[in-house]
Amino acid sequence: MKCIKCGKENKKNAKYCASCGASLISTPAKKQKNIKRRIFLTVSILFFLAAGAVVILLVSGILQENRDKDRAQAAVTEFLERYKACDPAASELLAGTGDIEMSYEGISSSFADELSYEIISSRKDSDDLYIVEIQTTTIDFEKLFTVSAEETVKNYGEDNVTDHLLDVMQQKITGDTCETKTIPAQVSVLKINGEYKIQMDGSLANALSGGMNDYLESLAGGE
Repeated sequence: MKCIKCGKENKKNAKYCASCGASLISTPAKKQKNIKRRIFLTVSILFFLAAGAVVILLVSGILQENRDKDRAQAAVTEFLERYKACDPAASELLAGTGDIEMSYEGISSSFADELSYEIISSRKDSDDLYIVEIQTTTIDFEKLFTVSAEETVKNYGEDNVTDHLLDVMQQKITGDTCETKTIPAQVSVLKINGEYKIQMDGSLANALSGGMNDYLESLAGGE
């Protein structure tokens, strides 16, 4: 029997080549084809199983992120609804407030009463931090303050502005003569132990107060 590897003639019933040690037992072509087919099918199945697992993980991650964004948005909506209702329990949705309740004393309640809002979008910013973009409309603080300050000086004199300004502002609000202002804001929402808590930062406070933060900062910058 001739070795197909090195060409040496071997005994008729030899199983291995006496020269190179190669196997002299030939595998039928059909059997080799079946072996290759089984190997191909096995590799293909393993590949598709792995690819399927990756797709499942990706889809699961996307769905979870979308659920988190929806819940962050729902938390902002709930907070704004409680704020509009002057509900002290709105503070329960704020991060780091503990047992402190929100106060709506003085003209703060008027800004809350006049508030309307629109949720624009929500997105994931980083791990456990979501940004919900909103647009609020409420009393224009700058115009209210400016008109009230001028009237206070006119009626009570410059030396008595501090004593009467808030009363004049309240009268303007009660008289329903206040202009409104629409302000965009980005609300930061933290996911803490599965709960969604809102950060009361400058952007949100400014939107709720009709631009008070921006106006006061402009006055400070002008000094």
